[in-house]
Amino acid sequence: MLPRQALPFVTDEFAYLLQADTFAHGALSLPALRSPEFFEAAQVLVTPRYMAKYLPGNALAIAPFSALGAPWLWPCLAFGACAALIFLAGRQLGAPWPIAAFGAAAFSMSKPGVLMVPTYLSHCTSTLAALGALVLAARAVRLRSAGSAAGAGACVAFALLTRPYTAIACGLALALVFLVGRASSRSWRFAFAPLIAAAALLCAFNAATTGSWRKSAWQLYAEQYSPADGPGFGPVPPQAVAPRRPAHLRWLLDDYERDRVGYLLPDLPHHALVRADALVNYFPLRALVVLSLLGLVAAAQPPVAFALAWLLALFGLQLTFHASPPQYHAEEYAPLVVLAVAGLHAAVRGLDKPILLALLISAQLLAYSFVWNVSALPALALIALLFSLGTVAALQRPRLPAFAAAVSRYGSLLLAVAACLQMPQRVAEVGGARSPHDGLRARFAALREELRPRHALLFVRGTPQKMLELPLVNLGLGVRDPEPIVAVDLGPRDAELAAQYPDRQPLLLDADAWTVQALGPTATR
Repeated sequence: MLPRQALPFVTDEFAYLLQADTFAHGALSLPALRSPEFFEAAQVLVTPRYMAKYLPGNALAIAPFSALGAPWLWPCLAFGACAALIFLAGRQLGAPWPIAAFGAAAFSMSKPGVLMVPTYLSHCTSTLAALGALVLAARAVRLRSAGSAAGAGACVAFALLTRPYTAIACGLALALVFLVGRASSRSWRFAFAPLIAAAALLCAFNAATTGSWRKSAWQLYAEQYSPADGPGFGPVPPQAVAPRRPAHLRWLLDDYERDRVGYLLPDLPHHALVRADALVNYFPLRALVVLSLLGLVAAAQPPVAFALAWLLALFGLQLTFHASPPQYHAEEYAPLVVLAVAGLHAAVRGLDKPILLALLISAQLLAYSFVWNVSALPALALIALLFSLGTVAALQRPRLPAFAAAVSRYGSLLLAVAACLQMPQRVAEVGGARSPHDGLRARFAALREELRPRHALLFVRGTPQKMLELPLVNLGLGVRDPEPIVAVDLGPRDAELAAQYPDRQPLLLDADAWTVQALGPTATR
């Protein structure tokens, strides 16, 4: 985040910062505004309360750091903690520390991961909660520890307060690990009691913010602005018409609807392949997916069983949602890395089943065909031939498995070494990565700072695309009015809002020309 000066990468982050600041000052939401249409922004509700549309978990984690004036610190710490938990998961598998450290490095030195995960978005927080549940669930089964079971349940409960899909996937994974590990009824009770408490807290939060314990702020935002912003396939029903369509948000809302219309159930296999390819791209070296596939041989071990169930369940759940930006795969990448650690450990330790050996060597050749940019068709033909001959020979000659084990062991290590060599280069590329709107946001932040002593009411106008990327949220609005107050320009109606703030100097920012002019009774517009 350092080269980007901790600027939000997408508009959702402004909403999370508003929510975290509200929590940091001891409130769940801000009062309703007299003229809410002046303060409508992406992912923000203005009625019945002024608040972000998101669940409270991520903002709760950011809030203490927001109170200290350093909200950027939480995503950085959470990102490092995710890597540490992957290291612990590798050690739980019995892997030596270099292999466990390889897993931590593969996670924390992924180019898309470094770019997308340590942000103000909720993906880093939910991934941390899920990895915590994975490590504690494995410990609960191994040590028969009710305390660890309660900790695993608490992690899933916090994921429920942050990203429900992650909580559902991890809840299923936790139940699977407990079933396979024959956990005691006491462990079951300790694990799932926090989930009941979290569900009750969520209902109470809904009641305090939206007025209905059954309706979340996300659902209310969809009703007010965009029914297409939710799970489902194809166009939304004609009767689901959003009552609020502000001009400066229409580009975003139309984009939701266009994306949803083209997301059809018959095309689901194609979408699944596209998303799987984007997920594999998180690896510093795409060929490492071979190690994740090999990790399936350790599926009976609790960390791998949890990671596999988490990955498959979350991937399937997210297929019900038409939007799939790169940051969505951050939560799926973590269990994929745990599987890769298990696969590397199994290959280095040695495999005794000839079919697995032949399959691993064949898969490695396929992986190297991508590394070497060799045409896939000859590579597949060679792999099919090698797999057939190797399997038959391995079953007939006792000495071949030992040789094949050596080939698979050093081939896997070579993949890991090649990935390690790629990692610094991938992370260095992130240092130069910028959002196309970073310059605009930095300029706007500087303008707000410049206007702070002037006690201004700043109206903003511009193209919908430009308006969408400006931070139009106002921290503490209605309780401790910010300096300056930022509002959407509504033409002649600006006088209506200016009358509500008679002690403030009304100004107009044209974001396209980047000019600021004073507004008054005779000012030309």
